[in-house]
Amino acid sequence: MSENSFTWSERLLLRWMSIREAIGFTMLKLRYRARIRFGPGSKVSAQTFRFSGLGRLEIGAGVHIDPGYHPVSFDVGPGASVIIGDGTWIQSQTGPTRFAAAAGAVIEVGKRCWFSGGHLGASAKITIGNDTLIGWGCSIIDSSLHGMDNDTPARTAPIVIGSYVWMPNYITVFPGVTIGDHCVIGAGSLVTEDIPPNSFAAGRPAKVIRRIGNRDSTR
Repeated sequence: MSENSFTWSERLLLRWMSIREAIGFTMLKLRYRARIRFGPGSKVSAQTFRFSGLGRLEIGAGVHIDPGYHPVSFDVGPGASVIIGDGTWIQSQTGPTRFAAAAGAVIEVGKRCWFSGGHLGASAKITIGNDTLIGWGCSIIDSSLHGMDNDTPARTAPIVIGSYVWMPNYITVFPGVTIGDHCVIGAGSLVTEDIPPNSFAAGRPAKVIRRIGNRDSTR
């Protein structure tokens, strides 16, 4: 839709909203200049962006964090880092998105990924490849957080999700899991074991249903 399709009052409102977003982003960069690196061409909405902690956040070139109804939160503990790769798009219309890295932990997201809600919680490390799509309600946490009883410690193990992976919604990934490149995980699945590349897997727990081809042409 072209700008000429709007009335003069609608155009004025859109212009004001654009100016407000630009001012808000500038204020974010000034406020967090010691702990956040904003890459060139990135656009981050002050309306939805939340940051807390003493760690380091790196937002790559061309990253978009949309204005919307739900927050996009980064909780980064001391000595921890969260890295969002170039060209990644984080939507905020569907549900909240949270990246939480405990002290010394790392969350590393590749290039051109897409999020529309979900929770990533790292006590050790979570790695996501390039061009991976993660929808609302997904939970990717690399620690069990609590032991089963007094004699069983909490389990913590890194999670690796490959490139060109599609995880639509309400998927839970357990500590220590690796999901290979070009995988599709069925909605509502519980991923407790490694999924090999080029697989469609689903279920609770998730099992490989069939092999699939490469997904790099879908972006």
